[in-house]
Amino acid sequence: IEKRDGDLLQVQILMPRKDLEEATLHERRGDSFFARKIYEEAIVEYGKAVALDRYNASVLNRLGLVYHQSQKLAEAERYYREALKQNPYFIEVLNNLGTVEYVRKNYDRALEQYERALKIRPESPTILLNMGACLFDMKRYDEAFKATQRAIEIDPRVLDRTSGFGTLIQTSRRNDPTVSFYFAKIYAARGEKELAISYLNRALDEGFREYDKIKSEPAFVALAQEEGFIKIMERITSEATSR
Repeated sequence: IEKRDGDLLQVQILMPRKDLEEATLHERRGDSFFARKIYEEAIVEYGKAVALDRYNASVLNRLGLVYHQSQKLAEAERYYREALKQNPYFIEVLNNLGTVEYVRKNYDRALEQYERALKIRPESPTILLNMGACLFDMKRYDEAFKATQRAIEIDPRVLDRTSGFGTLIQTSRRNDPTVSFYFAKIYAARGEKELAISYLNRALDEGFREYDKIKSEPAFVALAQEEGFIKIMERITSEATSR
């Protein structure tokens, strides 16, 4: 039975009560093993649940995630695509497929999946953040900045979150001076001065040398009287002089 709820498709399968209860039991066992990162046992339990209820897109997605966490991308993709067959509007699956392609460095394909997901739910911070990560790697910095900024506007704690049933690319933890500079801009614009200064220092530590961009960035005007920013400007002057 298919039931539409807004932009989501719910598929309700009529099956014997005994089979449903058994499938649910295996699903819960799989969740328990997954939460404890006992992936081999999680695969076994989710597999048993799927054998009883092959239309359960949520369990198929979780089975894909277990393989994903185990770095078995081909198997992960297989189950994500099976989940998508059961529910074409399942945005977590679209997100996870995008992340598989991202890990493979197929950035155009990853972006395609994120864009499909955002058409269903335009204000998803996780997907916006992953799209931003993808755009950063494509060197499309201004677009990446906008997507990341919007994600943080929607959910200021999105960078601290991890989802049990969806993948989140940890853009803010990579060692990329340009990405760190853009994160400094985002937090400065939000008035989070300590974080902005922290990311600016990190950008310099990682090798960011476009000093004029730091000096001319409007978002950093609000930092001008902060001790940490004053030290950054002194550091820039010192490094520029010694070059």
